[in-house]
Amino acid sequence: MLREKMRENSFKENVSRLEEEAKAKEITFLKEGVRLLEKWEKVDGLDGESLRKVEAVNPKKVYRLVHQLENQEKYLAKMGEAVVSSAFNTIPQNIIRVIRLGYPNSIRGDIFHEFTMTGTRDSFYYLNPVFGSTKRGGVTDAVTYESTEHRYPTSIEQDALGTGDGSTVTFGITIAIKPIVPYKTVILVDGVSVAVDDGANAFTSSVLTGTIAYDTGILSVTFTTAPASAAVLVVESLFDTENSDLYTEFGTVNLVTTREDFHAQPKMLKLAWSWMSEVTMDVDLSLNVEETLIQTAAEELKKAIDYEACYIGYRAALASTLVTFNADFRSSGAANPSDFNNTFFRYLKKAETIIYNTF
Repeated sequence: MLREKMRENSFKENVSRLEEEAKAKEITFLKEGVRLLEKWEKVDGLDGESLRKVEAVNPKKVYRLVHQLENQEKYLAKMGEAVVSSAFNTIPQNIIRVIRLGYPNSIRGDIFHEFTMTGTRDSFYYLNPVFGSTKRGGVTDAVTYESTEHRYPTSIEQDALGTGDGSTVTFGITIAIKPIVPYKTVILVDGVSVAVDDGANAFTSSVLTGTIAYDTGILSVTFTTAPASAAVLVVESLFDTENSDLYTEFGTVNLVTTREDFHAQPKMLKLAWSWMSEVTMDVDLSLNVEETLIQTAAEELKKAIDYEACYIGYRAALASTLVTFNADFRSSGAANPSDFNNTFFRYLKKAETIIYNTF
């Protein structure tokens, strides 16, 4: 028991430490973002006023942008202006401008969660709650928030009583987990309650008679009219949670720590134009070719990161479990469409978490 308690305390300490590290990293990111924004809004050609406007609407997007600008500047500084000019046929400032113009127009951060990398390599930790056992609808090691089963943290047990064939009227089973709490055993036919025990080892119902032994779990019911063919019969009962022999039946939830490593990947793009194009655009259209190409490069960069994110999300969605929502409230047994449609958001959340977990 002492060893188990020590392991539990150690686990809690590790979880607390990871949470604190995550909070500290987020605070550092925000503080550094504010500092870098003050620096980059003063750089000529980057339109500091627009940066501040974006910050008012989506501050994290701007802070991620200035982190990227800072990282790009450090990289270019190591290469040297001469190398950049000869390799890219432009000046370092123009490469910075491509990032400044391209990234804020990206919608990737509005659809997916984005994490800013402070270097070429970073690690993130995920804490997932998972079922500790396969009981009452839970599946061992399955993520809890992906399950719609409500019985796992309760003492509500469901046992199959049988399947109707149109002629059989008597059904019986021995409920595995007992003793059973009186007044809480329900007979369900296709999900509809047709009988409940009276607390005195019998059932109150207009469609059947029967008995139940709370200590042994022996149950027997006889229907007045045989259940229809293929009708599903289920017994729902509550076991006594104060019985020490049943403590092992309690549901447990484990927090699993998962680490993911991220590595920076370059986005490579080469744009070229001819001297004839430059002369023609300058003389006939009064356009600066280099300015036009910077805008074009920024647009291509924005499109590339959006397409890549959407492709990864789409690929993950294809590999995920199908989530079905029946818009017909009548067939679902709901009282009215308004109440039923409110459950739509629960299905959306379930689909979202399944996709994230699969990815």
